[in-house]
Amino acid sequence: MTLVLPSTGRRQRWRSPLVVALLVSLALHLYVFFVAWLVPELMRRGWIPEWLKPVVAAVAPAVVADVTAKAPTVPPPDIEIPLQFIEVDPALAATEPPKDAQFMSTANTVLANPVPAPEAKREPRIDGRREDTLRTFETVRPTKVVEPVVPEDLVKEIAREVMKPLPKGGLKPGDLARAKPVPEAKTDRPQEAREAQESSEPKVPAQKKRKTVSQARAERGMMVGEQMKLDGGAPRFGIEPTFNVKATQFGEYSSRLTAAVQARWYHLLDERHYSLERTGKVVVRFKLHPDGSVSAIKTAFDTTGELYSLLCELAIEQPAPFGKWPPALLHEIGAEPVEVTFTFNYFYN
Repeated sequence: MTLVLPSTGRRQRWRSPLVVALLVSLALHLYVFFVAWLVPELMRRGWIPEWLKPVVAAVAPAVVADVTAKAPTVPPPDIEIPLQFIEVDPALAATEPPKDAQFMSTANTVLANPVPAPEAKREPRIDGRREDTLRTFETVRPTKVVEPVVPEDLVKEIAREVMKPLPKGGLKPGDLARAKPVPEAKTDRPQEAREAQESSEPKVPAQKKRKTVSQARAERGMMVGEQMKLDGGAPRFGIEPTFNVKATQFGEYSSRLTAAVQARWYHLLDERHYSLERTGKVVVRFKLHPDGSVSAIKTAFDTTGELYSLLCELAIEQPAPFGKWPPALLHEIGAEPVEVTFTFNYFYN
């Protein structure tokens, strides 16, 4: 007995050319959608895991290369560089820069005070005299040693008195006449003998006059200025008050630039015999270019008068150019000109 089931026709329908064409068309559309839109979009959004990226690269290498080429480059994280310069004492330099540096300079320093404060503040306590300066220590201008000038007439008169002959019988006790020095007998010696004697004589090195502690402390800085007055406090102990300062390439360049401007400024004042007949403050701004040149020099603030503000501008203009920026400085701040502000105080000679 044979059991025959009625045919449903499903197998024949799946084998139909129309059904196969529809399936192939659907597969092609899904592949195009996957390769042309879905994969690039997922890669742009970063939604494809790392383990799946090799599979995607094998299936659609051209699309992966195109998305990678068009992907925006992620800029490096911005590092805030302090751009206000302050001179620091190299003897107080720290090895590592502080995390929250307020100023730039030639060396690192960490916030500290000789007397630690119980409550931490952002600035140290500095017991100076000036509230309009930015200096943690005082540097005086080196004084010029003026040699006494002896009049020529006086020199001739002394020479005549010295060369007068002695009185007969020699000098008597109580006589105030000056004795004529008796010249030593000179003998001709060969050059070799004189050189041998000079070389055999022990040479005593000239001893330099030692500076006092106050003189050394007053002359330790390059820039002249009075110590500032600041009501702050630091919990960390330090020999002297210091800010959080970071050593940068721009700080090194600014130190040399400031020293050159200050030297020229004092030279211009000395030419005009400045003696504190006018006091006040002058603020000058200018553009500093990567080649060391300056432009757009202008006085932004002045309480001294036109003449003294002009001297400040000349102190910046005449020493320029200040030298090309080194590659490390270009990498640090870029190749665009920067605006620099100088403050000149006519209160310290």
